[in-house]
Amino acid sequence: MSPEIEALVVLGYSGRHIAEVVDVSAPTISLWRHGRVHVSTENRAKLAVALRTAITHAIRNAAPGDVVMGAKIKAAMEILQSLESH
Repeated sequence: MSPEIEALVVLGYSGRHIAEVVDVSAPTISLWRHGRVHVSTENRAKLAVALRTAITHAIRNAAPGDVVMGAKIKAAMEILQSLESH
C-alpha cells in the first residue's frame, strides 16, 4: 500500500473518494492499495496534496477531546512527515 493512501484511509477516506480527489478510477486505487501497480510520481504528488488537505480538514473538524481522531491525525501527520523527509 502506498503510505499516502494508508494515511488517507486512516483518516476515513474511502477508495472511491481518494479516486475522485486524485482523478483516477476506483479500481486504480485498489491496485495501488494492494501494491499491484506502481504509483507514478505525478499521482504520488496528488496523493500528498490530498493528504495535506485531509489532515487540515480533520484538525479543523475534530471534536475537542476526541482522542481517537487525535491519534488518527497524528498517524497521518507522521506518514506525511516521513514522505517529505525523503
